[in-house]
Amino acid sequence: MLCLACLLVLFLAVSAPPVAAWNNGGYSTDPYNPKYGTHDYLLEHALNMLPSAERSTIIHNLPLALYGTELPDNGIGDKTKHHVYYRSTGQLQDNASADRAQQEYNLALSYLENGDYDNADEQIGAMSHYITDLAVFAHVMGASTNWGAGVHHESYEDYVQNRTTIYTSPVFDRYIVYDGSLTGMSAYDVAINLAYTITFGSGDVENCTWMDSNYGWSNTTFKDSCGASMDLAVNYLAEVLHQLYLDYSPGTTTTPTTPVTTTTTTTSTSTVPTVTITTTTVPTTTTTTTTVTTASSVPSTSNLLTDGQTNPTNLTDFTPTFSWSYSDPDNYPQTQWQIQVGEFGTPAGLPNMWNPGPASSSNTSTTYAGSALSAGVTYFVQVRTYNGYNWSDWVFGTFEMAGTPWAWIGVGIAIVVVIAVVALVLTRKGK
Repeated sequence: MLCLACLLVLFLAVSAPPVAAWNNGGYSTDPYNPKYGTHDYLLEHALNMLPSAERSTIIHNLPLALYGTELPDNGIGDKTKHHVYYRSTGQLQDNASADRAQQEYNLALSYLENGDYDNADEQIGAMSHYITDLAVFAHVMGASTNWGAGVHHESYEDYVQNRTTIYTSPVFDRYIVYDGSLTGMSAYDVAINLAYTITFGSGDVENCTWMDSNYGWSNTTFKDSCGASMDLAVNYLAEVLHQLYLDYSPGTTTTPTTPVTTTTTTTSTSTVPTVTITTTTVPTTTTTTTTVTTASSVPSTSNLLTDGQTNPTNLTDFTPTFSWSYSDPDNYPQTQWQIQVGEFGTPAGLPNMWNPGPASSSNTSTTYAGSALSAGVTYFVQVRTYNGYNWSDWVFGTFEMAGTPWAWIGVGIAIVVVIAVVALVLTRKGK
């Protein structure tokens, strides 16, 4: 029986999928003197994008926040939830890391409001881990995705870790640039938007499959894409930290409370053994009432038009305008929209012509700005909208570009020839 148990343990150990993440510099035994790694580098740069008054309001002991970045790997231990997956159609497949980021954000806010600043610092660090992990292309790739699992996961992160062991990095500092705007975003929205860009690519960020297939630090495009991914993650994280400052109202609660630790056991149906997860919650107090506004309503997107037409054919405008109608049963306004354009009939409906990612706007129209459209080709277009809480379903349409008018060109040539002949005849008669 003992041998059988040992064999079972060995099987589970070798069959468990390998998991990696941005490094924390190793396991720290002293929370007030943590080892420094990539997660710390990204968090500290994001914090320094905040005004000093905001930074000092939400962070009271920086080493504890840096130590908190280790918790998802070494303390909480839920390494199977450090990913966000999209399908090739652009639909969200698995939002695990986004959910965990929002949960840690909510805990951090609760601790701040109850004056438990040490735990708040640690939860902020943990939250940042779940967000910035998504700057790694392998964290948006997996066996269950259309892209498959990333091949160069650990080697990629090891390279970056060896160059982010302190706050200054000769390799990556030049990429980290404050975008000049802090408006505030939820941890969940930041996570799924970051994952979307890392998956499909945008600007200097190459898509996940390109990064995995073209792995190589001597490749300037690859290296610049890594730097751009890190910069995007840092600016996104700064937005979440700014939102935390906005949501936190200092002075409304003066009575600290003692966190209550509960232990739950979750049994998986896979070969992974039973895991015991310890979670910490903060009880409510009689001096503070926190209201979280959520929307159960799902918006609707309809009436998708291309240059004012439904599924037009023989379109001659190669930069058409797309428009749509937005409605919400609870009258929540549109806060974002997303559009995708691709060649009709491509495998899995890939948006291979234009896929700019979600846009923060209340506009209900946009002008095509993707790859050059070709005459005689049919394309699909799909749009969805967001009310600040939920995405609508995609609304789908097609448009066909006019073919090359060879017949009319032939007629034109014939007319020119006839005119030339007539002119020649008249000239000879005049002589």
